Amino acid sequence: MINIAICDDNIHMCSEIENILLNYQKSNYLRFNIDIFSDGKNLIKHLDLGNKYQILFLDIEIGNITGVDIGKYIRKNLNNREIKIIYVSSFDKYAMELFDLKPTNFLIKPIDKNKIKEVLEDTLYDLEIQSEEFTFNFKNDIFKVKLKDIIYFETIKLLKNIKLVTIDNEYIFRENLNKIQENLEKHDFIKINKSILVNFNYRKVFK
Repeated sequence: MINIAICDDNIHMCSEIENILLNYQKSNYLRFNIDIFSDGKNLIKHLDLGNKYQILFLDIEIGNITGVDIGKYIRKNLNNREIKIIYVSSFDKYAMELFDLKPTNFLIKPIDKNKIKEVLEDTLYDLEIQSEEFTFNFKNDIFKVKLKDIIYFETIKLLKNIKLVTIDNEYIFRENLNKIQENLEKHDFIKINKSILVNFNYRKVFK
């Protein structure tokens, strides 16, 4: 089940996007749970209650609160880097302001049905990659950690071990950093020196 939110003060735009998603869901044998918000503050209240979405279609100009404000709230106040934010707007003047929010895409109104399908396919592919796991031995047990939760790997030279730091925990296990890098070659990990392999999505946190 993929949870999707659509937030736009134009209810016709919400319905148009929802219909495109429902048709895509049906033709690709997927399951979407779609919630619609015509007010940005109601969306924030819903998120504050702990409701989670994998994808958010978000208008930029929504009454007294902008989509930029909502994006900042999600990324900074809720510390949510996972939700895929797809901005939808009649204007492209906000493009640079959105850069730090790491939006998945920016669609210009009037929306193009094929473009939304294309963006949706890319986003679903990214979500599939985010669900992948890194497996290692820790204290005689096999552990699995989602790649999206890993901040960095670091070689501990004296112990000849690897320290794995996630958003919630730290682990020490025996492995070669070059081998880890090779296994994660297709993912967003970058080696910043001989001893540290960083998840690109957490580069600011690491600094």
